[in-house]
Amino acid sequence: MTRKDEDGQVEQLGEVVSGIVLKRMGANTKATIDGIEARIDRINQALPSGVRFEPYYNQADLVTKAVETVTNALLLAFVFIAIVLALFLMNLRATTLVLLSIPISIGIALMIMAWFGLSANLMSLGGIAVAIGMLVDGSVVMVENMFKHLTHPDAEHDAHRDELVKNDPDPLDASHDDHGIALRLQEAGREVARPIFFATAIILVVFMPLFSFEGVEAKLFQPMAISIMLAIVSAVIVALVVVPALASFMFRKGIRERESFILKPLEKLYRKGLDWSLNHTRSVVGAAAVLVVLAALVVPRLGTEFVPELEEGTINLRVTLAPSSSLIRRLKLRQNWKRC
Repeated sequence: MTRKDEDGQVEQLGEVVSGIVLKRMGANTKATIDGIEARIDRINQALPSGVRFEPYYNQADLVTKAVETVTNALLLAFVFIAIVLALFLMNLRATTLVLLSIPISIGIALMIMAWFGLSANLMSLGGIAVAIGMLVDGSVVMVENMFKHLTHPDAEHDAHRDELVKNDPDPLDASHDDHGIALRLQEAGREVARPIFFATAIILVVFMPLFSFEGVEAKLFQPMAISIMLAIVSAVIVALVVVPALASFMFRKGIRERESFILKPLEKLYRKGLDWSLNHTRSVVGAAAVLVVLAALVVPRLGTEFVPELEEGTINLRVTLAPSSSLIRRLKLRQNWKRC
């Protein structure tokens, strides 16, 4: 057996007896490989002189790289979400409040998974990466409604608008209301609690059919479904309980709404599009029906594939010759393989 080192040089291993280590059903691949590598020195000490035990291929690198890729995707998604929220909310405290819901939700989901003995594998982490955008939905709705209540004039100060406006450019800001901010936040939470809960319930119902899978399909998709559902449920709890509690501290001095330079033109464009669609309802419904029909015609032509081709980055070449092959033939082919 021969192999190439990191410099591309062919290394002759001599006579080799190869074997395959099989893990138990349900065992963790990375933990199994780490356990074997931890015992290599002890195995070599027990072998005769000139004989050594050496792994030449394992899937630990594949597992590590895959997990790192998903982790980097999570971090990159977190950065993008932070940028989008900052540009649309135009408030540092509100952006921070919404972003806090992401690590808290993921942390709660991972703790529940650890409690039930579920590993953070490629599919479960991939599920969290897919759901990271949905984790902030409830918190965004909650914070947006809090903005609405905190920037709306209360009855007491609205009655004395003329007196306040002399000394303050923004007399109706919630910072003047020393005793009512907590009540406003409470009322804002009550208004959107039901829509947030039922919207999340609909999303959870979509993933329920995945638990009817069996065999290989269950191994592939159920960990992803479990992680997504746990993360979304955790995000709802955070949005309904944690976010209002944190808002009572972060918005204690009230807030001042700033108009987003990105949202303003988008809102104008949306209003124009909404007016046009309301005035041309038949055209909109007809176009939607045509798109549905076209989608139904295209679906059969997309093609299907159970699992996409996996590029591990490792080449393990094994050639089997006919039993009748001569030794000279084998040695000649061996020299050709070395040059390759």
